[in-house]
Amino acid sequence: MEEDQGGACETTDKFTMLKQLTRLQRWKYGRLLLLVICFILSGNLLFRGLTYQGIPSTTIQKEGGIRKESRLIESGSHDTGLVDDGEFAHAQTLAGAVFKQHAMSDELLTKVVVSVPHSFSPTTEQTVAKMFSDDLNENIYHGIAPAITWADDEIIVVQRLWLVQFEHSVYYKTEKQLRNTWHESYFYTQKFNKNYEPTTKGELMGIPVPSNSQFDYRSDGPMDPRLIWVNGTLYVSFHIWIWDDKDKASRGRMHLWNCQENSIKRLNVRDYDFLVVEINWAPLEINGSLYYIYTLDPFRVLKCEPSTGDCHFVVNDSPDNNRFEYNREHLRGGSPFLLYKWPYYIGMAHSVIVSQTPKENFGIYNTHLVIISVEPTFRIVYVSAQIQFKEKFLNQFPIARPYAQMRPFVFPVGIIFRNDDVIDVGAHLNDNSGYVIRLRGIRTLVRDAIALDKHHGRRSRPSPLVVNGYVRSRLKSANRDMTFKGEEFYKDLGH
Repeated sequence: MEEDQGGACETTDKFTMLKQLTRLQRWKYGRLLLLVICFILSGNLLFRGLTYQGIPSTTIQKEGGIRKESRLIESGSHDTGLVDDGEFAHAQTLAGAVFKQHAMSDELLTKVVVSVPHSFSPTTEQTVAKMFSDDLNENIYHGIAPAITWADDEIIVVQRLWLVQFEHSVYYKTEKQLRNTWHESYFYTQKFNKNYEPTTKGELMGIPVPSNSQFDYRSDGPMDPRLIWVNGTLYVSFHIWIWDDKDKASRGRMHLWNCQENSIKRLNVRDYDFLVVEINWAPLEINGSLYYIYTLDPFRVLKCEPSTGDCHFVVNDSPDNNRFEYNREHLRGGSPFLLYKWPYYIGMAHSVIVSQTPKENFGIYNTHLVIISVEPTFRIVYVSAQIQFKEKFLNQFPIARPYAQMRPFVFPVGIIFRNDDVIDVGAHLNDNSGYVIRLRGIRTLVRDAIALDKHHGRRSRPSPLVVNGYVRSRLKSANRDMTFKGEEFYKDLGH
């Protein structure tokens, strides 16, 4: 009882003292108290703002009833371990075009550094080889297409394991027939810390897929994964060859694997005739919904419902009934697109231009950075010229398909932000081996591209083939010793 009275008296004495403070002293104490409260609240918001992607969560504002997002990539959010960018660092001035209504507006020149902080090969291939009962030593293993994403402070990786069964028996003209045949492709998954040190053992994903050896196509198994978070659920987007009853043949079709439920959905587009093979759809999440950039130019965007697999076009700028022209549409999907700052998303794309001379029908592949905006309308804002890599890196391993590809190349399939200036890209080299490619210097690039986009009034999309025309001109300039197919599509554009 006495202890309680003493406490009450102590509180009373403090209150009396506070009343006796001068006005200046009360103002000083009040300001200090306000600063302490603001510091506590800001720290609480920061920690609550971390999401499954390791990026501060979206601030939602209502403007005229429209749900508007503003997400800033927090500098340093995953900056640990970035002092050493690894091998093959290559400083360069990256050219790129900003596009406005109907046309290209300006070309930016930005200093960036490309490096290779991590190689998945040959560890992936050596690990996987122990999982196969191949006493005859017939299998050839390639760990390619490393899709990557953040999960808190870990990096999830899903790679395509390619066994080269068809290439082995047909294109490599082996003297003896393979005595055991396996699925051509599998998915291999593993977790890493932010420095790309493994935190789990790698394992094969058990996604059931049909075996198409009885059909006339060369491959089966899941291929070309992309990882995308939608409303807190992680999905693997990929394609497999499966029977199409409409075509009465095996066809390449896109699917979505729910990593939480271990369930699969085939993606279908209403009132649309698919191509023989559907590949390279680039996923993105907008306000909790799943979208795909179906093609970049002409610009076509799908909205899909993961629970059903039903999709429909929300943007379709195709001039000729949705048909894909291989020698016309050079810029194609690569990685998912991630929100950098509302409404601007960043992704990596690949390009293909097909040779006419000196050797016909060889694809020249390159890698590009792309910025899109999703408000007030979907549109391409910026496309870089081809990103350069050191020759020593490009020539580490031979091209796995020398009958189709003439020059070494990097193919992007995954992307994560390390901070507002650095992205890591999951990619494979020459269809042979998997790497992490680091691109440092995007802060200035994105800032300048957004500034120009706002200056031009964020209007409608460039006309079809304007973006591909720019890419084509850049690819031709870098390969002046060659001629390329598709000139008939670009005569009016001057490319």
